[in-house]
Amino acid sequence: MVKWYGKNLQFISIYKFKETKQKFTIWTKPTYTIRDIRAALATKYLEYKGTQQKKIIDEKADHRNITTGKRTDLSLKRMKVLLKKYGSNSNDEGVDSKVNFSYRFVANQLNMSKSSAFRLLQRAKGLNKLSIIPNAKRILFGEDDGITLEMFKAIRDLLPANAWRNKLWKSIITQPANNYEFREYPLTFVNN
Repeated sequence: MVKWYGKNLQFISIYKFKETKQKFTIWTKPTYTIRDIRAALATKYLEYKGTQQKKIIDEKADHRNITTGKRTDLSLKRMKVLLKKYGSNSNDEGVDSKVNFSYRFVANQLNMSKSSAFRLLQRAKGLNKLSIIPNAKRILFGEDDGITLEMFKAIRDLLPANAWRNKLWKSIITQPANNYEFREYPLTFVNN
């Protein structure tokens, strides 16, 4: 029965609690501090956001299986909805079946700085609420392409938001968002 109020937790009345549509239960121990409770609440909120991502991932996997003919056991109504939503071709698009968030996304969702979000997630990781698996950096354009600073500025809008130019290697590098696995209530995905 608490909610985020700016950067602080605020206790809310039972009446207000009944009005909210998102209700989360966290289990605490007597040894938990306020920082531990904040980390547990943030993890629970990220689990909620992860279930939203999981729903989209499962829909895309079902859509790909429908268009390739691997899945025919869905109802006709469900097939029509998926085909209308994602189109009639699968484009052989791979579906990443992992929940991932960037530190910027977590910071924006929890209304805090990126460094505070990082510390909060490390605290949740220490409480064994979640595990964070960083993705490897990828080189988009290498030294052979000879990307100068002026060229990088010119194509900056066409690149992903997490791309930057490495001056030493004269290349453009991107870092995908971290993958998250929730320990208390793990998310399971449709086989794709």
